[in-house]
Amino acid sequence: MVMVMANIYVMCGRYEEAIERLDYLLSIESGLTTNDFKLNEEFKPLWDLPAYQEMIRKHATSNLP
Repeated sequence: MVMVMANIYVMCGRYEEAIERLDYLLSIESGLTTNDFKLNEEFKPLWDLPAYQEMIRKHATSNLP
């Protein structure tokens, strides 16, 4: 459900809320990794945002498969 909300926030242009949801998913044992978000075209509007890039850096090493 959290992933669905993140997608909805992106579609609505509410990027900050989307990043918060994605950050939460990466902080728990959800089975998702940063690569899941870096390669997902649905999140493309976030890719260049500093907050998104910081979230990816923060979780890149903690969620290695």
